[in-house]
Amino acid sequence: MLTDVTYAKFAGRSRLDKCLNSLLGLIEGISIDALINNAEIEFLASWLQEHEELKDCHPYNELLPVVQKAIVDGIITSEERQDILWLCEKLHSTDFYDGVTADIQRLHAVLGGIVSDGEITETELRGLSVWLQEHDHLAKRWPFEEVSSLVTSVLSDKKIDAGKQAALDAFLVNL
Repeated sequence: MLTDVTYAKFAGRSRLDKCLNSLLGLIEGISIDALINNAEIEFLASWLQEHEELKDCHPYNELLPVVQKAIVDGIITSEERQDILWLCEKLHSTDFYDGVTADIQRLHAVLGGIVSDGEITETELRGLSVWLQEHDHLAKRWPFEEVSSLVTSVLSDKKIDAGKQAALDAFLVNL
């Protein structure tokens, strides 16, 4: 039977690219409201645990320690966030996934980061709206259109009531 590590050597480039896209989106998602709370730090820590078996493989051996160091004190500073994003961008390529696929992977992770603490705020939705506008090349691709429509609808009356919160949670968590 192949283990994850054994399999990783056959899917290394795709796994690396997906991992980097995921981490980029996750960092963007948890920091989209400029506040990172304990639940979001724990979500990032679980991402690290999922990739623990790769800690000795290049380039994970460069990336994972930077993320671990950033969360060890339970706070991700703006500088630490920028360092992680910079390193991901340097390691990232579109050799395996094209730009659209990479950004869809990133969108999924952004959404995961936003819902990671169990509460979706208006500030997070406004940040997500900006992210969607900056990535409008994803228009007409799933789940971009659905997410964009939902965000626009929820923000239209500038209030997130319990019903809208439940709808947002259900939709985003199911992604």
